[in-house]
Amino acid sequence: AETLLAAAGFSGLDQIAHHWGITMVVTQGADGVTLFNTAGESLHLPAVDATVEGTTLGAGDLLMAMTVKGVTEGLSWEQALRSAQQAVVSVLARPDANMAEGNLLDSDLGQVMTLAERDPLTGLLNRRGFERQITIFPDEQTFYVVVIDVDHFKMVNDTYGHDQGDAVLRQLGMILSQSARGYDIFSRWGGEEFVGIIQARTESQALAIAERLRQRVEGATWSIAQRITVSIGVAPLRRPEAFADYLAQADHALYQAKARGRNQVVSAV
Repeated sequence: AETLLAAAGFSGLDQIAHHWGITMVVTQGADGVTLFNTAGESLHLPAVDATVEGTTLGAGDLLMAMTVKGVTEGLSWEQALRSAQQAVVSVLARPDANMAEGNLLDSDLGQVMTLAERDPLTGLLNRRGFERQITIFPDEQTFYVVVIDVDHFKMVNDTYGHDQGDAVLRQLGMILSQSARGYDIFSRWGGEEFVGIIQARTESQALAIAERLRQRVEGATWSIAQRITVSIGVAPLRRPEAFADYLAQADHALYQAKARGRNQVVSAV
């Protein structure tokens, strides 16, 4: 966590949370895992694995999933962290550490792991969930990568505060969710940046879909007295296994949109 802070030039984990959308940092070593939250608190668990129906989950994964579940259910970060620690430690202390027979997750296992793949602020997929989804996309369809970034978002936070900034991100997440069609998926990639995959037969159709999304954001009514717009980069997704390459192309197109004045859609092709 300290290395991440130093590399990013931030003074605290709260700044990482607002800049990238990261709400927990989990470090793993031979002696176990340590979880840091945005308040600078940390919790440590020994190096113990738990088996869930034949699948080995690291203690850090379990702790993170339980913490996300607690926050989603309305607990504060401190309450969620403490509750997760107690629950995980109590089950891992069993000789067999068999989660399928324990009472930590029970029938909620699927729900908890689903929550671990969701961004708690917007409800959209996080990176982990998004990257898992793209591995099961049908080969017979054609898709495009879109990278969406809120224009002048730092000004929103500086002028209206982070609470209002979060409200903007939540509403944008709702707009993206409501705009999804068929195989379309959207995720919060970090901070004010969102990444999606949209189904389209041609580049012109993909650009038209992205343009309608841009217009919907621009025409929305927001909780602050400032117009919210987005810049969007679009690139074809020809091979899902090479997603990172196409994401880089869409990201480059996004930077071009910013350089050209923002609030527009630019194609990487």
